[in-house]
Amino acid sequence: MAHFTVSQSNVEEVRNYLKRQKEHHAKISFRDEFIQFLKANGIEFDERYV
Repeated sequence: MAHFTVSQSNVEEVRNYLKRQKEHHAKISFRDEFIQFLKANGIEFDERYV
């Protein structure tokens, strides 16, 4: 399991994201968003395990 931290300056943005998460994931799956996140942050991964 991966763990990520949030800087204090982004806490409110993350809270708002979590509040809208259900609506957000009606548009894009968690898996697809997670893959986008990994790619955007240069994190190597094997799609078989995502």
